[in-house]
Amino acid sequence: MADEKKDFTEAFSLQMRKFRPWGAAFFAWFAVLIVGSFIVLAMECAMEHFLYFLIAMLLLVVPLVLRTITALRCPACGRFMGRDVSKFCTLCGAQIRK
Repeated sequence: MADEKKDFTEAFSLQMRKFRPWGAAFFAWFAVLIVGSFIVLAMECAMEHFLYFLIAMLLLVVPLVLRTITALRCPACGRFMGRDVSKFCTLCGAQIRK
């Protein structure tokens, strides 16, 4: 029997569409972290306020990171794709993009 690779482009496209709001949330989190850090430091608040801000930002990023780890996976084998999203899965060879 020939080793036939299936086309999983539709399944992966659906994953990417579901992930876009999370990507936007991560971008917004990063912007708030940078701008908020400058604001807190510019207001010359006590260092404990800055630490509270950083702890809050770290707590907010945890669900974003967990969603990223669970979302971007190959539909065929379940391998985490991360930033390595090419046309084919590097583990199983399934086509995930056109």
